Amino acid sequence: MTKYLLGCLLVLIFCEARPVEKSGTLKDKNGQIMRGTPVILGKNQPNAVEFALDVKNWQIIKNNGFNTIRVCWVDPYYKDRNLNHWKVNEVIPYFDRCVENAQSAGMNIIINFHGVGSQQEFDKGFTFDFEREFWDSIAPRYKDNDLVYYEIANEPTFMMGDYLKPVFKQNLLNIYKNIRAKAPDRQVLMFSFNTIAGEIVNVVENYKNEIDWDFTSVAYHMYNLTSSQAVKTLMAGYRVICTEWNYDFVSKRTGYEYIKRVEGFKENAQTLEKLGSGWIDWRDWDDTSLNELLDTLMLDAKQKNYWWGIPDPEIKVTSVKLTELKIQLVSGATQQLTAIVYPALAGNQHITWTSSNSEIVSVNQSGVILATAKKSGSANISVTTSDGNFTAQCEVKVKM
Repeated sequence: MTKYLLGCLLVLIFCEARPVEKSGTLKDKNGQIMRGTPVILGKNQPNAVEFALDVKNWQIIKNNGFNTIRVCWVDPYYKDRNLNHWKVNEVIPYFDRCVENAQSAGMNIIINFHGVGSQQEFDKGFTFDFEREFWDSIAPRYKDNDLVYYEIANEPTFMMGDYLKPVFKQNLLNIYKNIRAKAPDRQVLMFSFNTIAGEIVNVVENYKNEIDWDFTSVAYHMYNLTSSQAVKTLMAGYRVICTEWNYDFVSKRTGYEYIKRVEGFKENAQTLEKLGSGWIDWRDWDDTSLNELLDTLMLDAKQKNYWWGIPDPEIKVTSVKLTELKIQLVSGATQQLTAIVYPALAGNQHITWTSSNSEIVSVNQSGVILATAKKSGSANISVTTSDGNFTAQCEVKVKM
């Protein structure tokens, strides 16, 4: 009987260690869809490194509804261009600190070797030597940490045909299999495609018989196409995660035309939520403000009803913001104001709206302003949180 019970226990442990779902999206050990943002490690990015090493920033990100940090080591980009960079042994202590932060904050951490087109432009023999050196050190180091995920290489090439070349494929798979041997229980993110074009399906199909899909997911970036059909096709047979998408306002800059509105949604996060795919957003390497994440994305998600966050009664309110600080209306006009309570997961989200002069401007408890002036004038619309009495104001000028 004792042997029987022990055998059952081992079976249960084995089954728990192996992901059950082999299609759809990658989920963390708690069965949660992974949503997150990047932090940067690199010798030439001291401010970004300081941000990444401060555990308070990880907690802020978590309290605003995100459970994953993608830690991108960008020195491969600098090495490719013969610029100053850390060696593998020099960056290891920084990864150790980030893993400690992940454990302290209870967040997932994706370790990403962040070149950009390395095999297309610089490692044209497809040796993957630097990637191999990195993963030889990293793979066994965190092999028993179930918060850690390994993303082999960021956008190694923009040419889908390169993935199918025998030398490219063999050397990439050699690194993959080495990671599997050194860290058999860690989830590996393969490919990190720079596109959602249909060719990515052909690449994955070409590799499928040489990959252990129990512990491997397809990573892709939400670029270069306005249709998500290739992602849908992959999700029918494989686990996927979008490890990079960028914001609509960035697409207006010169050189960023590859950022598209996929399926017509302004922000790719809305498309990804509709697909049911986990995701990580993107921002400039030296940007530590989190403005895109905490303002642009949260506002869009809440206004368009794809916000995923669940309030936590243990989290207290720290501030409140309004979408507008000054507006002008003609008498009789209305306008909707939106208030965002921070952190986004604060347990008490209740707010109260008031007007400093209701004869000029009134406001209801949904934040809808009505300009009711009998004469031109101005008034302040205020929103106040129940937790902490934090306040934000919008000045409204009314013309007859």
